[in-house]
Amino acid sequence: MEPRRHNSLRLPNWDYTSSAYYFVTICTHQREHFFSNQLFRSIAEYALESMAYWPSAKSIHLDECIVMPDHVHLLIALYKQEDTPSLSTLVANYKSLTAKRINKIRHVQGQPVWQRGFYDRIMRNEEELQVRRAYVLDNPRRWAEKHEVLDKWLAEMNFHP
Repeated sequence: MEPRRHNSLRLPNWDYTSSAYYFVTICTHQREHFFSNQLFRSIAEYALESMAYWPSAKSIHLDECIVMPDHVHLLIALYKQEDTPSLSTLVANYKSLTAKRINKIRHVQGQPVWQRGFYDRIMRNEEELQVRRAYVLDNPRRWAEKHEVLDKWLAEMNFHP
């Protein structure tokens, strides 16, 4: 029996180190509410804030971000430079950093904190960017409501396995 393959929804021929704004959603493993735990939430938030000090910081700008109980949203701008990391590299570094710290507190190694991959959408224009900014900022208020908007947007976003 062949292993199940995830189809990539990445835009064909798009260079994910290109200068652009990206709306990124990273979900926790099995949508577990890891970040209802205030300590784990603090780790995830601190890791986002620390991006400004990463070696690649001169080629990225974290616009808006929010840590929700079972996912993280971020609007991030990449500025094409010689050493610009790919969007996948940035997300992988963030996930690795947070998972290692959370698992150390949980006294486990290698247990999943995040789902495999992440979702992204390249912002096509200023209007779309403003809509996503408003969504990120308003996300905590809507948390108690159904997740229909998030589920709809995830279905429309590019998945990076």
